[in-house]
Amino acid sequence: MILMAIRDQQKIWWWTRLEDLFKRYCMRWLELLIARDQLAPVDLQHQDIRSILVVRQHDQLGDFLVSIPALYALREQYPHAEISLLVREYFADVARCIPCIDEVIVFQEDARRWRLRKIIAFLRQLRRRRNLAIVLTTVSHSLTSDLLAHWSRAEYVLGSADRVFSGCRRNFLYNLNAPSRPLPRHQTQRNLDIVRYLGIEVDRVVGAIVVPDSTVDEARGFLRGRGPEPSLPIVGMHLGAGKPENRWPVESFAELARQVRTKYNATIALFWGPGEEGLCDAFSRQIAFEPIRVGHPSLLNLAAVFRLGARLQRYRHHASWSRGGNPCCCALRSHRPRRMEAPHPLLHGSVLAGWVDWEYKR
Repeated sequence: MILMAIRDQQKIWWWTRLEDLFKRYCMRWLELLIARDQLAPVDLQHQDIRSILVVRQHDQLGDFLVSIPALYALREQYPHAEISLLVREYFADVARCIPCIDEVIVFQEDARRWRLRKIIAFLRQLRRRRNLAIVLTTVSHSLTSDLLAHWSRAEYVLGSADRVFSGCRRNFLYNLNAPSRPLPRHQTQRNLDIVRYLGIEVDRVVGAIVVPDSTVDEARGFLRGRGPEPSLPIVGMHLGAGKPENRWPVESFAELARQVRTKYNATIALFWGPGEEGLCDAFSRQIAFEPIRVGHPSLLNLAAVFRLGARLQRYRHHASWSRGGNPCCCALRSHRPRRMEAPHPLLHGSVLAGWVDWEYKR
C-alpha cells in the first residue's frame, strides 16, 4: 500500500513537472496561435445558455468543497440549462451527489487507465456542443483545466483573470476573464466572484451534498459494529495530508483527543490517507482509549459517516477537520462549531481551531 502511494505521488510529480516546463517555455507561442478574442459580460446572451460545462479537474478536497456554492448559483441563474461537471476520478462519486449537477465527466489522471474506448467516450462528453464553459480555479492555475475548457468547443469560456502564465498578457484560453476582488477574501467567495462576472447575483451561499440512503445504511452498519453511543458526540480527526509538510503533529492530535475525551466523553473517529497507516498506530500509542478506525474509504463512504454522525448525535458539537481544514461535515450540514467565525457553512479553519472552549497551543 505504501509503495502504491509513493508511485502515485511520483506519477503526479512527473506530470506536474512536464506541465511546469511547458508553461515556462511554450505559453507565449501558444497564446499567439490560439488566443481567444476578449469579450465583455454584455456580449453573453443569457437566454441562449442551454448547456454549461464546469471544469473542476485540478483539485484538492477543500478546493472542491468551496466551489460547490458557485454550482448552485449557476443553477439558480440557469434553471433549465444542463450543467456538466468535469472532475478527476477521486471526486466523481461525491460530485454525483450534488443535486444541481446533471452530468459528471471523469478525467483520469493516471495515463495507464486510459483506453481507446475511454478516450472516445470522454471526448464525446467533452466536445458535445455547449454554450458556456467555466474554469473554477482560485488557489492555482491549471493549464490542463484551461485546455479542457478550450477543447470543449464552448462559445464562451469564463475563468479568473488572476495567475496569468509566465510570458502571457492574459489568460488567453478564456474569452471572459473575471477580475479578482481585494484580498483577504475567502475561497468560496472567490469562486462565486467568477460567476458573478456574468451578472449573477448571489444573495446567500448555498451548497450541500446529498448522500444516498444506501450509502448511509452502509455507514450505519460500520458504526454499529464499533459501538459508539448514540447519545455521545463523535469527533472525527484526519491525521494525514496530501503534502507531508502540511500535517499537524500526531502528538498534537493525541493531546487534543485526550482533552475532547476528558471534557465531553466523546468518541474519536480516525481517518487517514493511503500509506498513512503508521500515523494511526503512532496516535494510538499515545492515548489510553480505543478510537474508531475508519481508515481511508472512498470520499462518498466517508461523507456518509459524517452525515450519519450528524443524524445520530444530539450533542451540539460535531465536526471533522483535517490539517488543511476541509469541512466535509459542514458541507453535509452537520452541526457547525459554535465558536467559528463562520458567515456560511463552507469555511476553512485549522484543526478544530476555536471549536470548543479550551485553549490549546501547537
